[in-house]
Amino acid sequence: MHELHHEIQISAPAQNVFEAIMTQKGVRSWWTRDSVVQPGVGSIAEMGFNSRALLLRMRVDELRPHKRIVWYCLGEDEEWKDTRLIWDISEKDGMTILHLLHAYWRSPGSTFATANSTWGELIHRLKDYIEGRKPGPRWKK
Repeated sequence: MHELHHEIQISAPAQNVFEAIMTQKGVRSWWTRDSVVQPGVGSIAEMGFNSRALLLRMRVDELRPHKRIVWYCLGEDEEWKDTRLIWDISEKDGMTILHLLHAYWRSPGSTFATANSTWGELIHRLKDYIEGRKPGPRWKK
């Protein structure tokens, strides 16, 4: 299986990082405005892109407040199907470290490469949002 790794330091408490990833308000502020997110194990998060030309649904499999979030990608997109988004959050020297692992890709095809570039951009948008800058969502519809 293939994996994407991204890591960034954020000047904010771990709680703020957790909320930016695991709340609807947070996700709509840096990823996609067309999103439905409810914090709770077993809940289904929906992320719509380009007027729902693509809809990703992810089940929340693990929540450890301010520490870890695991989303399991359901089957709408064949490339993303069965992949996991694993967000690990830790604190060190007054900074919060966010490590994103997008794991269990079946092949390193074109979607894999595009996802890697896109996650690189998104993790910086997430950082900007958490640190008080207002990047807005990458996808507005």
